[in-house]
Amino acid sequence: MLKVVLGEVEVVIEAVSTVPDAAVSGEDPAAVLAGTEFGARCRPALVRWRGRSLRYVAVWPERAVLGPADPPPDLAGVVLAQVVRGWRCRVCGRRVTAVVPEGALPFFGGNLKPHRWAANCPHCAAHVDRARMHALCLLPERPDA
Repeated sequence: MLKVVLGEVEVVIEAVSTVPDAAVSGEDPAAVLAGTEFGARCRPALVRWRGRSLRYVAVWPERAVLGPADPPPDLAGVVLAQVVRGWRCRVCGRRVTAVVPEGALPFFGGNLKPHRWAANCPHCAAHVDRARMHALCLLPERPDA
């Protein structure tokens, strides 16, 4: 487990989510990404701020190799991101699940440079500028979503 404290904000990054669902709103983003190539470089993260606990996912750059144990202590290039379901492509109209970086936290916000952003809609291959879907990763919406 890694813990970073930035003023009033506490960020906890774990190998697997240990927070009961009842304690935090929203689904576990790491579980949504499990089994994907992108998910291999993500770990569950919990942001605590002003009495609220919010689920995020910590994303390492592509060059990072993560094992199944606790996340590495080197946070160089790590960004926090939210998993957002239901983004609609402006070209084909189909929905995707997007991994959207959180740039507001001072420590993690400047770490976007080493990350490769998604380039195309996974359904119609439209460029993200035309599709209006800028994210670190775009995944086709799963039927069970």
